[in-house]
Amino acid sequence: MKTKKSITRLILVTFVVIILVSRLFIDTILFSNWFSYTDHLNVKFGSLGVDESVIVELNAELTSTVNQNIKFTIFYSAITMVIAIIIYSVTTRYLLRPVDNLIESTERFAKGDLTHRAEIFRDDEIGVITKSFNEMMDTISDLFTDMEDKISARTLKLEKTNQDLTNNRNNLQLILDSTAEAIFGIDADSNCTFYNASGIKMLGYDHDELIGENIHDLFHHTRRDGTPIPMTECEMLRTINTGISYYTNDEIFWKKDGSYIEVEYNAYPQFKEGKVVGAVITFMDITENKKAQ
Repeated sequence: MKTKKSITRLILVTFVVIILVSRLFIDTILFSNWFSYTDHLNVKFGSLGVDESVIVELNAELTSTVNQNIKFTIFYSAITMVIAIIIYSVTTRYLLRPVDNLIESTERFAKGDLTHRAEIFRDDEIGVITKSFNEMMDTISDLFTDMEDKISARTLKLEKTNQDLTNNRNNLQLILDSTAEAIFGIDADSNCTFYNASGIKMLGYDHDELIGENIHDLFHHTRRDGTPIPMTECEMLRTINTGISYYTNDEIFWKKDGSYIEVEYNAYPQFKEGKVVGAVITFMDITENKKAQ
């Protein structure tokens, strides 16, 4: 916009200069004629014996000349104005049209239109800038298209990977739910990470009630005699701390309804990159066996 204003100012100054020069030229002609006829009149009046008819004739001649000069001035001024307007319009169109076109192209680019290209009108500085702008637009458009293709391909790949993971998880859950033995997993903080149908059925919980919950606080918190089991004495958690498997057939797990079952369970540590990250607990309800004994 600054370039456009500067060019407009330059054209207006040129237009004003043309008008001023034209006016100066016209005034020079007028004053030249005026002084010429005045001198001629003075010479004639300076002669003795000048009659009134001569003076009338000279005044008429002077008036006619002045009127002609006035008409010539008006005509010449009008022609000059018309020429100046034409020059202004043509010059403005010639100089500013490429600038306006380039500005329009940049505005469309700013709004996200990557298909539009600026028109190159001539091989001057503006033309070079316009050509560079179009080349930049081509590069950006190619990069954007390439990026969209990569994103689409990566999205499809992620969708397939997620679908495979979902299928694998569902298959694993089917395998877990097919076993009569109860199974659940815990992380390093003793929070439940997975379970199977037998596990929640034995303990009386519904689906999604165990995920993220601390299993020690849920069903391994108290002994038969009602004394609490500190977490430091929990063998399942000790498996995580020591990395050593643990087996017992003389413990109880508390159910959701407040009763308990006699259990036989195994605790197996889970390793990842040489570190214990959790444990898998398998157990069976041996309450009836205990009663039979």
